[in-house]
Amino acid sequence: FVIDQPEDCDEVRQYLEQFPEIDPSRVLLMPQGTDAEQLRAVGAWLEPYCRQHGVGFCPRRQIEWFGLVRGT
Repeated sequence: FVIDQPEDCDEVRQYLEQFPEIDPSRVLLMPQGTDAEQLRAVGAWLEPYCRQHGVGFCPRRQIEWFGLVRGT
């Protein structure tokens, strides 16, 4: 799930409650952003949230490495 603001995390949690068979540790949350600065800003609060709630964090390194380019 791509996350832009803290309220998005609540929405994901509510969605996942409909599927109790899904192991939260297999769910990935990733910051919304089109450049490294935006990704770091959202990731600064999203990564600790993920650790606290037992879900995975995906930092979207391809955007940091290659920019906003299709196919990366």
